[in-house]
Amino acid sequence: MSKLPYNDTSVQDIFRYSNDLINNTFVDILHRVFDGKELAKKINYYNNPRAKGGLGNLLEEHYFFYTPNSDSIPDFDKVGMELKVTPYEKTSKGLRAGERLVITMIPFDKPIEEEFIGSHLESKLKLILLIWYHRIKTQPRTLNRIDYVSLFDLYNDAFSKDLEIILDDYKKIVEKIITGNAHTISESDTKYLGACTKGETA
Repeated sequence: MSKLPYNDTSVQDIFRYSNDLINNTFVDILHRVFDGKELAKKINYYNNPRAKGGLGNLLEEHYFFYTPNSDSIPDFDKVGMELKVTPYEKTSKGLRAGERLVITMIPFDKPIEEEFIGSHLESKLKLILLIWYHRIKTQPRTLNRIDYVSLFDLYNDAFSKDLEIILDDYKKIVEKIITGNAHTISESDTKYLGACTKGETA
């Protein structure tokens, strides 16, 4: 694709374009790009829970039209904004998040950044485009429907109390790491940020 259908230098235009996802299933998105055997192949691939990156990669490649990567820079690098595609579920008690949002990895090959401001975590957390889909475990993943799109701007006044909590959480995690007590970190230590293992064999 030679020209993107949105202005990737504008947070508001990316957000505007993202809102067109609402009420679409992931199959609907694939239908815009593929047909016939190629469409069937893509649907089969993304229905596999082991597909690398899964539904997030689907939107990156086939809706936002950029190549997924594991770079340390934010997904929309021109505006410093991260993309997170995440499920929610409906239960008898109401709505709940379907899984953790993994923001970044704690490095083991270099010292952790002691200050949150200017850290790698800050660059990945300060501005996030959140795309929420309703996960129904009894149906194929690509039939899940996108219901909400929201913008999390950590430095917006609306999130000032959240920022205070995040700064405190970061301080607690860093203190344990630099004092050699990383092995004692527990998600119960903090309110928002959670240092956890990743992967089945972690």
